[in-house]
Amino acid sequence: MSPWLFNLCMDGVVREVQSRTLGRGAQMLGDGKEEWEVSQLLFAVYTGLMAGSKKNLERFVKEFGRVCRRRKLKVTEAKSKVMQSAREDIVGEMN
Repeated sequence: MSPWLFNLCMDGVVREVQSRTLGRGAQMLGDGKEEWEVSQLLFAVYTGLMAGSKKNLERFVKEFGRVCRRRKLKVTEAKSKVMQSAREDIVGEMN
């Protein structure tokens, strides 16, 4: 899938998942002490989901799967992985 087509398809998915799970991303601090909330990272044909807790990540994963299914997009669960960062309160999943 071309990057342009991926962006076109995933824009609606990202917006819908974000609206259904508002405030559930991983909290991060920038260089100037500004706070950022990161919940989804998109790479070529992969999507990374991030949350501040295991419970929130599970909710993200379920909602992401529901939205993708409704839009006839397939999430390959066999390729999905969970990663925990050095901080114990941030977890993420790559699809």
